[in-house]
Amino acid sequence: MKRRILVLDTSAFIMGYNPLSSEEEQYSTPAVKEELRPGDTPRLRFEMAESLGKLRSMSPPAEYLAELEAPDRYTKTGGELSRADREVIALALKLRSEGLDPVLVTDDYDVQNVAEAWGLRYAPLAQLGIKYHYTWVLQCTGCRRIYPPMERSATCRICGATLKRRVGRAERAHRKLAKP
Repeated sequence: MKRRILVLDTSAFIMGYNPLSSEEEQYSTPAVKEELRPGDTPRLRFEMAESLGKLRSMSPPAEYLAELEAPDRYTKTGGELSRADREVIALALKLRSEGLDPVLVTDDYDVQNVAEAWGLRYAPLAQLGIKYHYTWVLQCTGCRRIYPPMERSATCRICGATLKRRVGRAERAHRKLAKP
């Protein structure tokens, strides 16, 4: 049986999760710490747990971030992910490759959507979790042309109108929920 570990997103700390209350091995990233405002309670929880050895803060290897953002896999990450979100997911992928059972502790629906796409388990704290897994596309507001989510331009190559993100496909989520 794989050893279960918790990977904590910024939203876990904001929603009041306290790493000191768990006996499980817990990880996060320096980017998560940077998203938490200095002096606020969520940041103090992070720093206290880190200083007491209850939380390991580590950056994921570059190859896991690159795999997560590869163009052929981009439909799985078409959500609005911050750097911290991408690092947390990449860290969970790295830990899974080491034979562990990572559970992303997050209330962020975009993070849950990507976790669902990559077969990672997640544990929401204050939300119910996602019901649908979305695949995102960019659509021109003028001519309605569809672009893949990795399109780097903000305007349509045909008519020059703005590109907006929208759901390309919605599937019922497998709901890989776990308890934090």
